[in-house]
Amino acid sequence: MAIVRHALTILAVEDLQASLAFYAQAFQWELAVQTPVYVEFNLPGGQRIGLYHRQAFARNTGKVPARISAGDIAPTEL
Repeated sequence: MAIVRHALTILAVEDLQASLAFYAQAFQWELAVQTPVYVEFNLPGGQRIGLYHRQAFARNTGKVPARISAGDIAPTEL
């Protein structure tokens, strides 16, 4: 039986630079990838978290991720 391990979570964000600054300051994780539209951190335990600018994310998926209005919640919990 193969062991399944979660390796990467990608979040589509409106403001990549603000999100990068937040995660870098809050958690002090090692920055592994940095491009103009995507950054990725190495997390303890071998996982990674990526932050992708919403519009650039849409170029890969064909759809812009939904924008969650203030006061609303997303259908996903991390």
